[in-house]
Amino acid sequence: MPIRTKDLFFHVGFSGEWAFKVAHGHGQEPSATFSDYPEMNVGLTSKYLNTGKVDLRSVGAFGLEAAAAWKRLLFQGEAYEIVANKAIENTTQKLHFSGWYAQASYTLVGKPRSWKSRTAAFSSPTCAKNQNYLCNGTGLIEASARYSEANLRSASVDGGQQKAWSANLNWWPMDILKIALQYEYGTIKGGRIPENFHAVLSMVQIKF
Repeated sequence: MPIRTKDLFFHVGFSGEWAFKVAHGHGQEPSATFSDYPEMNVGLTSKYLNTGKVDLRSVGAFGLEAAAAWKRLLFQGEAYEIVANKAIENTTQKLHFSGWYAQASYTLVGKPRSWKSRTAAFSSPTCAKNQNYLCNGTGLIEASARYSEANLRSASVDGGQQKAWSANLNWWPMDILKIALQYEYGTIKGGRIPENFHAVLSMVQIKF
């Protein structure tokens, strides 16, 4: 649901789903595993957040997202809640898992990101001039920062809790070429193996 004025754009969205009966194989109990990698997961072979298999009677997920753009500044955030009914003999135990993130980005050089109704997403920064490369002599430049949390700890289930901070610099020397540099620091509490991690990622992306 977007709301637009001359200098301000605001968007909010909701989502939800519920499985009254969890899928399972023949001769198996209905179950599910909740797990995830850190946001920068290049080269990782194991998931730091992992509940293992949990016997379930039903499960649902509900989400809320919002974004606000003001001139060159863009704020985005999303929160997600998972509600699961764990099967314990003749009764159930309610589990609550959650995750959310908030990020801000600022277009240093170029025309800032704009909302595209057709894709329900923001575009990349663009050049105000009719230039396909080195907009304003430098190319398009954007800086951003992000914080997120994911919590898979509830009642008797301990899948870990993650907190992550990241900073990112994006450069488009050409409208089809993006070069990104990102740093991330994160902590994992509980779960199988508590962790503190640092990561640096560089990426070159070509859009056809």
